[in-house]
Amino acid sequence: MSFENLTMRSPGSDGYVLGTPIEVLDGGTSVGIVRTVVLASTGDEILLGDFEATNQADFLARRIAKLVIAEVVNFVATSYEAISAIEIMLGRDIDGFEGRQAYLAQARADLLQSIGVRNVQVAPKPLRGKEAHFTVCGMWAYDRPSLEALETVLHAERAAYAQFKAAQVKAPAAPRRRSMLSRVFASSD
Repeated sequence: MSFENLTMRSPGSDGYVLGTPIEVLDGGTSVGIVRTVVLASTGDEILLGDFEATNQADFLARRIAKLVIAEVVNFVATSYEAISAIEIMLGRDIDGFEGRQAYLAQARADLLQSIGVRNVQVAPKPLRGKEAHFTVCGMWAYDRPSLEALETVLHAERAAYAQFKAAQVKAPAAPRRRSMLSRVFASSD
């Protein structure tokens, strides 16, 4: 089974308008949205943050977080020539990670570094009641090392997701054969 890349659009639109939230689609199904998309006044940098899965349980089950982040960065980098740097900020709280926020922060830092993000920083959220939660951020620069890292991750994650989707396609169940006894009783009515 081949995998078509995830697609991006502005919510409720067929295309994308720079500076609006980015909705991420798998086919016609929304898998998530990047709510914060801020273009710098110079026009050469953009901030992407507040990534939100449409269905968190399904998103985690599919294990596509790395693919989604990489596809969004690839979309911005290849669609907008003027943008030379992409700041990424990951900090959304995820149900089920209570007590494991440091693990989540490290996984996010590893994800960003794998796609070529530099100067990755992990900082506690300064919100009352959220002291154990972290924000992870860094800058992806449009250069050869970052492009190579991004391409490597895209290739691996697209292949893994295609395998996952292929495994989800189930062959139709074979018709159940009726036992001799059930046929006897069915014919005696």
